This record gives sequence, structure tokens and C-alpha cells, in this order.
Amino acid sequence: SPISEPQSSDGGCNGPITLSFHAVVLFQVCLGAEAEDKFHMVEVEGLTYDGKTTKVPLAVLKPSVLPSVSHLGGFEITPPVTFRLQSGSGPVHISGQHFISDDEDDDEYDYFIFCSVFHIVVHIERCHLCQSIVFLILGTDNPSYSL
Repeated sequence: SPISEPQSSDGGCNGPITLSFHAVVLFQVCLGAEAEDKFHMVEVEGLTYDGKTTKVPLAVLKPSVLPSVSHLGGFEITPPVTFRLQSGSGPVHISGQHFISDDEDDDEYDYFIFCSVFHIVVHIERCHLCQSIVFLILGTDNPSYSL
């Protein structure tokens, strides 16, 4: 869903803008300190370049072997984005940025609006009682931010 009035912490945006492009760039996936020593697989679901839904394993982590993965090569996916904990109980933390570009620029290059760059930290955990997935955005530059 489009965000009509992105805001920055310094108040750099003034009013609604037309948006043409969204991208979520992921930087790091890591297990929380309390994660059990078993495999935890995180899957990400998003849209391909032609608008079809795709699911991709993002990371398979185990505290005693590989507790985190960083330098994901600028893994980029177009929102809407869904993160799933396919195996394990978490918690898993994912960090990245959400870029939104301005449609008003007809230039050959797509410039990003600085005030529309969000830093996200995601917490994924499986409830031990009902086995449902808990997905919380722990911190963003904008409290009303959603993917």
C-alpha cells in the first residue's frame, strides 16, 4: 500500500507526494540470545519483477554454528513483503531499509527521497502455546511504518 506522507525524524518532508517505487533492502538476519540450539529458517515472500508472488529462503541459522548472516549483498525485494519463520522458534531479528522514490522526477535515474528511508528491525518468534508466528516491528524511524 502506498504511503502518502512519509516523515523523517528531522521533519524533512512537507505534505503528500506521489510514489513510484518501493524497495526493501535487507542487511542482516540474526538469532536472539535466547534462541534454542536448533535450525531456524526464515523465508521471505514478495513480488517478482513481473508481479508474481515468490517465496525465497532468506537464512537458515543455528546458534552454535551460524548465529547471524550479514552482508546479504543488498538483498532487495519489492513490498509488500512477508517474513515467515518456517522452522525453529526464534526469536529472529532482521534489519534493513525501506526505500521510496518520488514519481515527480522524470530523469533517467530514480532518485530516492532521504526522508523516506526507514530503518527496520523485525522480531519473528513462534508462540510456544499456539505455534502461531509473532511478527513485531521493534524500531523504525516512523512509528506508523508498515511493510
